[in-house]
Amino acid sequence: MFLHIGDNYIVNENDLIMICNIESMKDTKEYKKLMKELKERHNLKGEKDIDPKSFIITKENNKIVGYETNISSITIAKRAQMNKEIK
Repeated sequence: MFLHIGDNYIVNENDLIMICNIESMKDTKEYKKLMKELKERHNLKGEKDIDPKSFIITKENNKIVGYETNISSITIAKRAQMNKEIK
């Protein structure tokens, strides 16, 4: 199934690797390194003028893609759970 993650982005749930709350990790060196690498490879998607709440990582066509969204990680996780219940 597909999952709407905000900003008109829809991802295949099978491609989903991680859903994170940005507040809990934005100051870590690992997050900063990952963001730098995704930006350098042009694999970071999301609105530029938002205060992101969540960070989603997927693997699409054998490349890692990151999404920043203003939808909370809890809401996205609930959507994923609802999709599983529908199956």
